[in-house]
Amino acid sequence: IDVHQTITLQKVRQRLVAFSAVHPCAKNFWQRKYGIELSKDHWSIAKTSTREERLRLLHWKLLHNIYPTNILLFKMGVKDSIRCSYCADNDYIEHFFWNCAKIKKVWKLCTDYIFKKSNCHVQLVETDVMFGYRPENGNNSFVRFVNHVLLIVKMTISKFKYGKGYDIA
Repeated sequence: IDVHQTITLQKVRQRLVAFSAVHPCAKNFWQRKYGIELSKDHWSIAKTSTREERLRLLHWKLLHNIYPTNILLFKMGVKDSIRCSYCADNDYIEHFFWNCAKIKKVWKLCTDYIFKKSNCHVQLVETDVMFGYRPENGNNSFVRFVNHVLLIVKMTISKFKYGKGYDIA
């Protein structure tokens, strides 16, 4: 800023807005891991798919990569190991919700349920589960429905893994 320049409220606001445009660390993490650039669409999926705050918060935690898996809980001193309690693999966030052998059947049940309710086949992949279902050309109400179901299933998995140990499938 030139010291001889007149400072206006508009210029101060522009500077403040420019400084506040900080991107979350997880944005770079997911870019490196999956090659996915998180967009406004990713961040708004839960908001447009459900009014349930717990499901919105779950999605927000996943996108920020701060969901409390055993790895994070071990770092916090809450768990004794970074291993999954069910299959002994490292409990990364994508393992917790997608790769764990104990929950693979749940995603098959999920796609069967979506087909039963909508008469549309959905082939889910890991990124759909982690970031939300975003087909190239999809009906908006169907996409919202699928994302709502995905959020419910992820919450169910969470409750199963941190609950009393009932069988999930």
